[in-house]
Parts: sequence; C-alpha cells; structure tokens
Amino acid sequence: MRNIDVATAFVSAINAHDVGQIANLASEDHEFIDSSGRSICGREAVCAAWRGYFAFCPDYWVKADEVIGGANCVALFGAAGGTIIEAGCRYAANEWRIPAAWRAVIRQDLMECWQVYADIKPVYDIVDRLQPSGRDG
Repeated sequence: MRNIDVATAFVSAINAHDVGQIANLASEDHEFIDSSGRSICGREAVCAAWRGYFAFCPDYWVKADEVIGGANCVALFGAAGGTIIEAGCRYAANEWRIPAAWRAVIRQDLMECWQVYADIKPVYDIVDRLQPSGRDG
C-alpha cells in the first residue's frame, strides 16, 4: 500500500469515527501528537483517546485538501471541525472549524505517528466558556 493511501485511509477512519479501523491502521507503538505538542503513545492508549474525543466532539471531521507523500512521511493540509458536546446536546454556538495540517509517519503500511498542527484557540474558547465558574484549571 502506498503511504498516501495509508494516510487517506486513516483520515477516512477518523471521519467515520471507526476506532477499530484506526487501530488496524496504527502500529503497536503508534504515537499521536496534538497541536499543543502533547503525546500519547501506544495503539491502545491512542484508541482510548480517540473514543474520548469522539464523545467530546461527536461530529469531529478532518478534510485534507492537499496530500503530499514522501519516503515514509505524508503531509496533509486542510481543515478540521466539529461541535463540542454540552450537557449531552450539540449547539450551534459550540461549532468550530479551523485550518489544520497533519504529519503522518508510515512504516510497513502502518501509521507510526499522527501529528496535528493547528491553532486550537477557538476550541479552547468554547471549552472555557462551558466550564462552570470558579472551577480551577
């Protein structure tokens, strides 16, 4: 399988919220790096994080408008978005969309690393607004 095919299949799995397929495409030592530079390592830990994120933002999506492949790295450029869940409901005020880029490191047809590059301040602004007043953190 070509590296670009692995990367676009990974995007499709994310958009389908198919954690099983994400796991199938991820290496055992898969690393996810978010746009803040925080890292989660290991297929199981990353899949647990995806399950949590899909619950937090149940309509999360990724759109790669441009995909550039290299020897073992693929760069994707586009946008991401979704709606942050509030009290079990989706409200238009909690929708977000941001430009984003991703770095996909692929070895032996498996996603070894998925790294996100984006300014997620709009997401943090929604989360901060939803926090009860007086809450620490």
